[in-house]
Amino acid sequence: MVRITTPELANAFIDEQIAAVKAQVGDKKVLLALSGGVDSSVVAALLIKAIGKQLVCVHVNHGLMRKGESEQVIEVFQNQLDANLIYIDATDRFLDLLAGVDAPDGEFAFVTNSISEKELAEKIKEALVSALPVTAIVYVLALTPLFNLSRTELITFTVGAVMLVLGIGLFSLGADLAMTPMGTHVGSGLSKQRKLGLLLGVCFVLGMLITIAEPDLQVLANQVSAVMNGTVLIYAVGLGVGAFLVIAILKIVFRRSLSQILMLFYMLLFALALMLVVSGNEALLPMGFDSGGVTTGPITVPFIMALGVGISNVLGDRRSKENSFGLVSLCSVGPILAVLILGIFSRNDLTYTVPDYTVSEDILGAFFHTAGHTCKEVAIALGLIVVFFMICQFAFLKLSVKHLKKIAVGVAFTYVGLVIFLTGVNVGFMPVGYKLGHTLGNGSEAFLIGFGLVCGVLTVLAEPAIHVLNAQVEDVTGGLVKKRHMMVGLCIGVGGE
Repeated sequence: MVRITTPELANAFIDEQIAAVKAQVGDKKVLLALSGGVDSSVVAALLIKAIGKQLVCVHVNHGLMRKGESEQVIEVFQNQLDANLIYIDATDRFLDLLAGVDAPDGEFAFVTNSISEKELAEKIKEALVSALPVTAIVYVLALTPLFNLSRTELITFTVGAVMLVLGIGLFSLGADLAMTPMGTHVGSGLSKQRKLGLLLGVCFVLGMLITIAEPDLQVLANQVSAVMNGTVLIYAVGLGVGAFLVIAILKIVFRRSLSQILMLFYMLLFALALMLVVSGNEALLPMGFDSGGVTTGPITVPFIMALGVGISNVLGDRRSKENSFGLVSLCSVGPILAVLILGIFSRNDLTYTVPDYTVSEDILGAFFHTAGHTCKEVAIALGLIVVFFMICQFAFLKLSVKHLKKIAVGVAFTYVGLVIFLTGVNVGFMPVGYKLGHTLGNGSEAFLIGFGLVCGVLTVLAEPAIHVLNAQVEDVTGGLVKKRHMMVGLCIGVGGE
């Protein structure tokens, strides 16, 4: 064989091999094991040029691949080269066989035991970077005549800031270890049953249960209890989320356009908003659209997004990654729709009493009291998902004990992180934020607008669900959409509003 030293010789060699392959294969099919390495990838590329769809590539993810390697194989060969690729996720099967196997000198066990510590340190570092700006701006304003904080308020705020950083770090790690894998396993497991009715029914119940348990919805129901029955509101919103989660799943199954579905339902929302104004209940309009926020809670976002990824990986086409987007946005339509409909038929006036944001002199007592209440709320919200997951585990998932232990650790991280985060925010951040807003509201309007922009940006940086969302989007797009770019876009959007 002649040594290839120029592009012309390389092209000639490729043409020669393509002709030889065509002659040898004829109208038959070729099966190729595609590992993602250089050898198999080059062979696959040549065979695609030669015989196209007659080539069937099989890529098996055994759980020990390099980070992002399987995603890269799918992106290049399925999405870019339009190859006939069969992707098999055999992670559970391989890891089950490796359970209990230790590498020489305990190296494997050492890596496994130390990974959580390294990841937790990285998560806390990310949380510190996110929370530092909003903390710094409060301290800076406290040094000026514009804003006065007492010693008790400063101490409470500082403790709340530390809890916020620690809570975000623990929650983010828990979402990676538990919430995202749970959603993905449930989505893929349900899809593999090949029973559309079962898939839709379970997703409807799941969406309803998660929403009913969402603490934000309980707060909303109490605030509008003078206008409408709080229990009716909670269940109406839950039904709305469940119904639109079903619509989102149908979008993935039948590969429909997200933009067209969103335009259709938002036109319906605007029509209902007009009816609400005509009925004389326009005061409920902001609350109606704000109610969509119940689907963007820190528990709901990672689980629902992962659920969509799991379903789209099994039922989707070559654009399955893109098809997994839109679940949260579609689910947000449900609460808005429910509240607007209830508001149209409401005949009472909306009254809202501002909560008491006074900082208690008993700092420890305030934190412990709020933590106890928060523990119960988070336990209910998170417990429903865990119970639902365990039902799926016994019914059809059948994950190994090793996987379940890892998920259990992740659930514990998620629970503790959320309790710490919400306690720090409720006791340390919200009172100071309310006082700051009340003080600045009496000042210059131009300064207030600028400060609102800054606060919007900092709020996005400090929201734990945003970090999970950005990481999942970067993973789903194979790095095409960077976490940094997502964060910049969200900061501009929220700050501008």
